[in-house]
Amino acid sequence: MAHLLVGAYYFAEFATYIGVMSAAQAALHVDLTRVALLANSAEQVRATEQSNPATRFMDVLRSLFMRRTIALRKVGEPLRPANDAGAVEVGWKDDQFAYLEVNVILATVNKELAAMNERQPLQAHGLWKRMAADGLILSVGNDVTPKFNRGNGGPGVRVIRVPLGHLEPPPPPPSPGRGPGSGVGPGLGQLGQGSGLAAGTP
Repeated sequence: MAHLLVGAYYFAEFATYIGVMSAAQAALHVDLTRVALLANSAEQVRATEQSNPATRFMDVLRSLFMRRTIALRKVGEPLRPANDAGAVEVGWKDDQFAYLEVNVILATVNKELAAMNERQPLQAHGLWKRMAADGLILSVGNDVTPKFNRGNGGPGVRVIRVPLGHLEPPPPPPSPGRGPGSGVGPGLGQLGQGSGLAAGTP
């Protein structure tokens, strides 16, 4: 990007020298080029994130929670096929982590991807390893899907352990005249109130 911007600068300087651009037009040309290059760079970053299966999985997972398509129970409570609002119960939560049952959450997210004409390019173990490497889930030792004691006397189940903060929606860009500290956007408490992340959502 830097080389393209330098090229735009030299072009504007030459155009000014031969008289086909005024100084103001040359400055505007450089400014518009800079804006276009920055926008293109941001789009490339978004495309790279979309092409990362781990990031895409987490984006879809977050969306399912925010739309209340899926929900969590408190540790110790048995999972139901769906809660009273029709959300599929996919795991448990405590104060720090969501514990998502691997078979249920993989099938749920992959179904959502298929509905958008997308596919999951990785096998399950490869996906979990990629998510652990990217810091999206936390392993226990080398085990990326540790067995989880549900606290209700039942057998342990394989889960992915997700920090609750990873399931929050990204903060919206600040509105004009509002800085990062303006308080715009939900925090974790607000998210828990209004999404499937609220444990034991009826």
